[in-house]
Amino acid sequence: MKIPDSNSSHLLVVDDDARLRSLLQRYLTRDGYWCSCARDAGQVTELTRIFRFDLMVMDVMMPGMDGITLTGQIRRTQDVPIIILSAKTELVDRMEGFGAGADDYVSKPYEPTELVARIEAVLRRSRSGYDDDSPSRVTFGKYEFDPYRGQLRKGIFNIHLTEFEQKMLRRLSQTPNRAVRREEFTEMSGDAENPVLSRAVDVRVSRLRQKLETDARRPRFLITVRNEGYMLVAD
Repeated sequence: MKIPDSNSSHLLVVDDDARLRSLLQRYLTRDGYWCSCARDAGQVTELTRIFRFDLMVMDVMMPGMDGITLTGQIRRTQDVPIIILSAKTELVDRMEGFGAGADDYVSKPYEPTELVARIEAVLRRSRSGYDDDSPSRVTFGKYEFDPYRGQLRKGIFNIHLTEFEQKMLRRLSQTPNRAVRREEFTEMSGDAENPVLSRAVDVRVSRLRQKLETDARRPRFLITVRNEGYMLVAD
């Protein structure tokens, strides 16, 4: 048993089932995390006004706003990593979760040890951040990307990025105007072992394009290089 301390990550478990919330909270606390709980979107809104969470564990099936919709809403204003829990296991369901901005998708039923391993992996990736080979700034059009902070700006405005989007832009920024193999991003997403799930990378790329491009169907900055991968067209 680990005892949470001042350096422990603060997690938010979102589930309308009080029993499951309590069980998961106890398990994660015993594993050394600070853990708060919310039963619905309203409570999530209240808690995020008070606390800054390091990661959210989000159930899909909830009354009112479902977990996928809530994930998309959170993603518009926050970069907190989100792991979705769902009994839905079809590819289309996973792609919908990733398309909403989730960082990982865990199918029910699951072993608590697996969930903790997923949480640790997502937190580790979100903290890995900066690569010394990355340039200090990359500009393309009206955008400026800071690889160190994982921050994308358009003029005076910050553009919110998911953890995967930050990592993707960091990698593309290392070699601007040169294609990066798609397989690298598949490995980065954690779906490399499943060729079917690797299609989720395309969903994530599409979502990032919607943030960067005036017309995502005719991208100027994040382009696909046939038979090679993706490329960031920088100034």
